[in-house]
Amino acid sequence: MILIPVLLMLLPASEGPALTGFPELVAPAPLQEEEAEVETPKWTGSLALGANWSGGNTRTEGVNGTFDTVYRRANDRTTLGAFSAYSKNRIHEVINEERYGARAQYDYFISEKTYALVQTSYDVDAVASLRSRVTAGAGLGRQFREDETLKLSGEAGLTWKDEEFPHGQGGDDITLRLAYDVTWIPNEQWELSQSVSVLPVLDDFADVYTLADTRVKATITGSMFGQLQYLLENDETPAAGKQRTDHRVLLAVGWSF
Repeated sequence: MILIPVLLMLLPASEGPALTGFPELVAPAPLQEEEAEVETPKWTGSLALGANWSGGNTRTEGVNGTFDTVYRRANDRTTLGAFSAYSKNRIHEVINEERYGARAQYDYFISEKTYALVQTSYDVDAVASLRSRVTAGAGLGRQFREDETLKLSGEAGLTWKDEEFPHGQGGDDITLRLAYDVTWIPNEQWELSQSVSVLPVLDDFADVYTLADTRVKATITGSMFGQLQYLLENDETPAAGKQRTDHRVLLAVGWSF
């Protein structure tokens, strides 16, 4: 902006016609420079894959995988996730684990830290005799902190839950949904996260479903990481003959994007 007056002062004075042949000097638009610095929103997330194998007296083979991605903009956030785990005993031809599912959530920030949300999920667990568990609900959340070191949020709302087991067991209920999600990144090497959701049935608080997902990630190189995952799942009304609580420990290698 200072360059233009200086050049004009160097031009020879003249009372005749305006000088021609000089290039037109146009100052760059500040607005365009500011827009160029704004980072374009993009999907970020990770894919982790694991496997286990044993031979000899015990012959077991298994695979597991998790996929998580987030699309964050100034006023909203979309979160998607999926998982799958399968394990089989080859000697007795018995399936030890067969689980898969997916989830989705959309958050709209009505203020800097408070957001309205809608969410849904779908789960199948053949060994637990769960043919399907479907949830769909809405509520409010609070983003207490969201920076490069710590992300912490809490949520509350109402959810419709429908479970299907063999022999006509299960059914649908309206539940509360209480949840929190925390991710701590102390340095470039480590990342620790935990998400917990609790769904007590409105007319019977003793009938509650709880899922806690705890993960520890260690960077191997670049976008590659190792992941240790602990899943705690508790259903106070499981299928007949099945236990209420499941514990799972999974080791995997993943890639972030």
